[in-house]
Amino acid sequence: MKEISLEKVVSTIRELMDEATSFNDFKYNSMEEAITQLAKEKHENINEFEVLTQEMIDQQREDYDGYLDGAKVGDLVWGDSEMWVSQLVVEGWVQESNEALNNSDDIVQIAEYIENVLIVEVLSGSNEGVNCDEA
Repeated sequence: MKEISLEKVVSTIRELMDEATSFNDFKYNSMEEAITQLAKEKHENINEFEVLTQEMIDQQREDYDGYLDGAKVGDLVWGDSEMWVSQLVVEGWVQESNEALNNSDDIVQIAEYIENVLIVEVLSGSNEGVNCDEA
């Protein structure tokens, strides 16, 4: 499984920035501080992957139904401290964060979008290989 490096997060955030990109100067002292802090936060979140088991599906069904939509046992899923999430769901988050990004020049919106994109990159790279084996 591919792990996303901190450097990749930073460089991908920088790729989407332009002269209009802004930051909250109550929270960050500079754009560099905003990039560094957001990249660290997103990097810590991104690399939480696990191969889905039936036990995971059963445990999550009651409290977080729907977050594993489209996934099946053996697929790679992403998770946080509360739940596991399928590629299909994170792809929806990419669309939502892209729409938010289109309406904002805030560095936080860029970082949210990048987080979702990089998670999908890992999931799709793993799950397409799994699904191709079955064809």
